[in-house]
Amino acid sequence: MVGDVYLEEFSLGNAEDVTEILSTTYSYGHDPVLDEGVPRVLAQRFCAGNCVVTKNYSLLEPGLFARKYYARGVGTILEVENTGEVVQLVSCNFDSRCANLPTP
Repeated sequence: MVGDVYLEEFSLGNAEDVTEILSTTYSYGHDPVLDEGVPRVLAQRFCAGNCVVTKNYSLLEPGLFARKYYARGVGTILEVENTGEVVQLVSCNFDSRCANLPTP
């Protein structure tokens, strides 16, 4: 549910990773914060109001976080880090939406 927060990985002092659910109904153009850094074509292809968006961060690295976008049936399609780095899906062979994906 939106607002849920959980430990994704925990080993005291080694890995203290947290995930917060930001949206379970993401579609491009409805939230400027969640749209930031998101390629419109990619989001429109995969996120018709049903993508999950999370905020992922480590308690060991304050101030750094990434938003991850998950498409039903595909998984992670995009990561947007607050450092400006963007990592996106470039291919898959099990879903027709993956044909001719936009180049990052």
